[in-house]
Amino acid sequence: MFKNFFQNLLRLMGKIFLKIFFRLEVEGIEKIPKQGPLILISNHHSYLDPPVIVSTFPRRIHFVAKKELFLHPLTSLFVKLFDSIPVDRGHTKPSTFKTIFRYLSNQEVICIFPEGTRVNNPENFGKAERGIGFIVSKSQAPVLITYIDGTYQWYKKFKIKVIFKELVTFEQLSKIEESKIPEFLMKKVYHDKN
Repeated sequence: MFKNFFQNLLRLMGKIFLKIFFRLEVEGIEKIPKQGPLILISNHHSYLDPPVIVSTFPRRIHFVAKKELFLHPLTSLFVKLFDSIPVDRGHTKPSTFKTIFRYLSNQEVICIFPEGTRVNNPENFGKAERGIGFIVSKSQAPVLITYIDGTYQWYKKFKIKVIFKELVTFEQLSKIEESKIPEFLMKKVYHDKN
């Protein structure tokens, strides 16, 4: 109850703040399933990205976040409030995947930034870590393709747009080799138009 109250309060405050200072726009909200397990994947260019997703996504969401964020006084409050899953980028533990699969089996939403970290070099945009392929294959959950525009060098634009582009079913993904799933998904994030 306590967490739900503060999650909803942050969502409302975040949306108001982003609309006032960043002229926030949201597209494709109708593509979000109202219930059931879901993996949301998105590009990741800024520390603003998780708060932007929280402010625009209507369901409770859990982030897969690097373990260092759990140690910093400011970010630890955010990741713990949303029951985020710590990941060691150098050596992902089996317990990390176990927690992800447990949330998904409980019909919840997981948010993953497949690039693994904030990407500040445009030449590296879209290069995903391999773990997303394993998670998708084993969970058999649908994937919501999301693109956040405006958080990269936000101080030059002050305009943010979130596009929930496409819901990809496991039936579609099951036809693709697990090793090729990351590239397939990131192509949809960055290039495919919907």
